[in-house]
Amino acid sequence: EADNGNDEDALTIGTWTGCAKAPLRPTWSKAPTEEPRKTPLSSASTSFSSSRGVFKVRSGQDIRGKSCVSKLVISPSTSARITWDFLTLGFMMWDMVMLPMQAFNLGQGGFLSTMDWIEASFWSLDIVMSFLTGFHNAGVLEMRWSKVASRYLRSFFLLDVSTVAVDWTIISVSVGQSAAFMDMVRMSKILRVTRVLRMFRLLRLFKLLETIQHMQSMIRSATVVIVLGVLKLGIGLAIVNHWVACAWFALGSLESVEYTWVRELEIKRPRSSSIGFFYSTSLHWSLTQFTPASMEITPTNTYERVFNIIVIIIAVVSFSSLLGSITSALNKLRDMKREQRHQDTLVRMYLQENAVSLDIANRVLDFLKQHRSKYKRDRIHASDVKEFAGMPQSLKIALDAQVYMPLMLFHPFFHAYSLLDEDSLMLVCHEAIREQALVRSQELTKRGKPATSMVFVISGELIYLEGVEATPTTKVKKNGNVCEVALWLEWVHQGTIMAGSLCELVLLDAGAFCRILMENRDTLPMCQYYARELAKFVASRLEGSLEHPCDIGFFFDLSFY
Repeated sequence: EADNGNDEDALTIGTWTGCAKAPLRPTWSKAPTEEPRKTPLSSASTSFSSSRGVFKVRSGQDIRGKSCVSKLVISPSTSARITWDFLTLGFMMWDMVMLPMQAFNLGQGGFLSTMDWIEASFWSLDIVMSFLTGFHNAGVLEMRWSKVASRYLRSFFLLDVSTVAVDWTIISVSVGQSAAFMDMVRMSKILRVTRVLRMFRLLRLFKLLETIQHMQSMIRSATVVIVLGVLKLGIGLAIVNHWVACAWFALGSLESVEYTWVRELEIKRPRSSSIGFFYSTSLHWSLTQFTPASMEITPTNTYERVFNIIVIIIAVVSFSSLLGSITSALNKLRDMKREQRHQDTLVRMYLQENAVSLDIANRVLDFLKQHRSKYKRDRIHASDVKEFAGMPQSLKIALDAQVYMPLMLFHPFFHAYSLLDEDSLMLVCHEAIREQALVRSQELTKRGKPATSMVFVISGELIYLEGVEATPTTKVKKNGNVCEVALWLEWVHQGTIMAGSLCELVLLDAGAFCRILMENRDTLPMCQYYARELAKFVASRLEGSLEHPCDIGFFFDLSFY
């Protein structure tokens, strides 16, 4: 048992579980004997220049300007921006579907004309939104309007302005086309110009790829990523067939060619020459070129036969590649479930070979099924990302500090200490912290076991069961903490801590915490004083009272120090 031989540094606990005393940890009762070590924090932050000098921000931080316009800049991850990205994706898909449909001479009806106005207005507003959306740069979120505007002007600004100008030109041409004084010759010329101008909207495909990539980067579930990948391939195949079908109809509608498949079909079925019939027939023909199917429509002239040969060559290459990609994605989904099926088989074999009763076997299987469905972690732990192993130590320290320090700063001591020695606290985040996930009813600690860590709750709920009777007394929720005394005293758990729901926790190891803070001789006296005062505070809470000691509930603030 650790004993400092100093009654002032030990907390008598009488009949409590554990030893007769809860002494201070040796770190807080002894003077430092080692020189403070130098930590590689020099590159853990990023420098940015401004008109007022050079300042530093840590990775993940956002940089905001002081101008009025900078206050309007939003993060690319806000719900408003994500909603706007979905609308962007929807309008781009509308263009991908409707642009080739010009081959069917849909005209400018009320609905299509309204959509042109809505689309032109939306893309005009999108230019404004692009000027007011921050971006990630060198690990930080750039929110200064001057930087945001400069980046947009160098990237998609000219493309967006050009396509928006085309949109409004189409609308003006369409309005002029409907005037009563327009003769038929001029209307046909305007129609051809309008069709050509509409094709300029395809330039937005470059922006479509960036939008899809940005939206995919916000998805964390591997299963969802695979499913969306398969869905994206399927949609891509459908759009390709849609374009091929429209091109096949446009080729069959050429006025310069006397005999085409369209005219042949009109002769055979004069009553079925509607837009819907011709589009479905063209799409059917397109699908047969990508699959081992056939239909009654065949090329009737040289142009159609050459086009058919080109489509077949493209289909042979693309369809086999597409089929392979879909098969690979589905195999990944099966592999993700294979290990779980193997474990289910082992459980059933174990229960059968050991002649476990049907009642107990069903209880075991039901328990495992329930916990399997609940054990879906809310967060990705750093240990899950193998790529982090190759990062330099300075970057690892900065990353861990960004992840864990905001949670620690809810506690008064760590908030005060960060103002005095932020580098040591960053090192604590890097070396003394580990993550743990608990499912409902899973125990974190047991009564009578030595306390080695302070626990921070990221999400979920912990339940504290007090004393031998294991009576639920306290619930600790998000941003709460448990067992701070483990950092300062040789403490023994006086109760059991278990998860009341699926929990994500951060555990601060007491040994590593003491070792790191001891190396700073300037702040060590403050820590030692805090530890002694905490020990006295715990003793005063329990001295002469009938309440049982517990691992939580000692909310002690030394803000006056």
